[in-house]
Amino acid sequence: MQRIASFLPGATEVIYALGAQDRLVGVTPQCTRPAEAMTKPRIVDAAVDARGLGSRRIDEAVRGALRGGLDAFVLNEGRIMEARPDLIVAQDTCRVCAPHAGQVLRAMDMLEPRPRLHLMDPHGVGEILSGIEELAEAIGLEDGRGAGLRAGMEERIGAVGGAGFGRRPRVVAVEWLDPLFTAGHWVPEMVEIAGGQNMIGEAGGRSRVMAVDEVAGADPDIIVLMPCGLGAGRIRAEYERSLKGDRAWAGIGAVRGGNVFAVDAGSFFSRPGIGIAAGIEILAKILHPELFAGMRTPRGAFARLP
Repeated sequence: MQRIASFLPGATEVIYALGAQDRLVGVTPQCTRPAEAMTKPRIVDAAVDARGLGSRRIDEAVRGALRGGLDAFVLNEGRIMEARPDLIVAQDTCRVCAPHAGQVLRAMDMLEPRPRLHLMDPHGVGEILSGIEELAEAIGLEDGRGAGLRAGMEERIGAVGGAGFGRRPRVVAVEWLDPLFTAGHWVPEMVEIAGGQNMIGEAGGRSRVMAVDEVAGADPDIIVLMPCGLGAGRIRAEYERSLKGDRAWAGIGAVRGGNVFAVDAGSFFSRPGIGIAAGIEILAKILHPELFAGMRTPRGAFARLP
């Protein structure tokens, strides 16, 4: 039976959705969805221990590691040798959220016979959808499961995008709180599909640092906080610590109007996988609650911050 090592959490979710999880012999610490993925051997370890650190300290630690020529994750050589994968699935979209190419190449050089490498490097919603079908083909599923999974997601996304929006609220999506980062890659497109005007950050572009004044200048109606890797409770604590007391931030219309929302980024926004369909539905409920009042979204997927 095929043996797959996934260096990409989004790919791990897709493999489970395709029913091919029995082939998974290695995952990353970020492969937490579905919960069963956490029982698989971890073939990489985090280079930075973020436990107990605030947003600013996490950012400084990761940047310091990258400046020193290190990766955010390091290969666990013993476990990759035990796993003996014949297929490695990886990506290089984000050096923070996935092991860098160097770690993947190290794994390939260590293993004999050398495994095949399947790269996923999406920067938009369409590329995520096509990548699902391509992954199904890469792992040898020729029974239409990949096409079926893609079609189901396209139907859900199309149902939101074709809702016939009136006014589109101005939206700023925030990927990190201290320092502030724009949300990039596929998120601006998700905002537009859900009936919003994405005010900062380009569709397909990388996230970047921004100032509070830039957010204020965009005059958003709604701000969506989606810091990668932070749960709802942690987002609230980090928001109160880093932004809520800032006078310039407090003067932004969305903040004054109580229209700041926290979402479960790791499950529905930051991973290029099956979660983006639900992410678009979550954004639609936030941006147009009157249109999507009856739409069911996962419990605790988003919350309005006081």
